[in-house]
Amino acid sequence: QIDDYTKFVGIYGAKGLAWIKVNALENGIEGLQSPIIKFLGDEVTLAIMSRLDVKNGDIVFFGA
Repeated sequence: QIDDYTKFVGIYGAKGLAWIKVNALENGIEGLQSPIIKFLGDEVTLAIMSRLDVKNGDIVFFGA
């Protein structure tokens, strides 16, 4: 389904779509799933999750 979103935003000129899926926020960084966490780092990733007040089951998208 994330691939479908990536194709959709490509229609509007986005070059890519990064994401973080919140599986179990109570487990900290281990409860998140994303290919970009390694680039953001744990501290920045958790700060973003806190700022956005995410809940389990949420997906955060970053457009580029």
